[in-house]
Amino acid sequence: MRKRFELRGKDLGLSSAQWRLLVRLLREGRTTQARLAEVMEIEPISVSRLVDRMTEAGWVIREQDENDRHVWIVVPTPKTIAAFADIRSRTRFTPRRWRDCRTRNGGLWSRRWPSLSRICQTMKSSPGLTRWAQRTEA
Repeated sequence: MRKRFELRGKDLGLSSAQWRLLVRLLREGRTTQARLAEVMEIEPISVSRLVDRMTEAGWVIREQDENDRHVWIVVPTPKTIAAFADIRSRTRFTPRRWRDCRTRNGGLWSRRWPSLSRICQTMKSSPGLTRWAQRTEA
């Protein structure tokens, strides 16, 4: 699945690091560069350089924090939101895809279904993912 997303990122002209930043940004919402560095576990200067390139390409914009002129807020653009909505619509499971997944690998999915179901329910109830999903569907 990750390879598929990386290929999609390349189609959009994004490196895997830029792709990861956009995913984090959509999950976090409007956030500071420092927070992005923290959640991505990379140096703040690396985030700054990524944001520079992504701003030039129209994926994000920077806004100065109203309370601290040294803090920059990174905001996804409509281009980002539209790209993720498109990707999300293409990756949803169709009945055929679901049947294929269940029957591959000697029925592995059927044996693992209870665990997978619990994981999906946990993810679905996660406030961060719920907010991100609501924003991408709007």
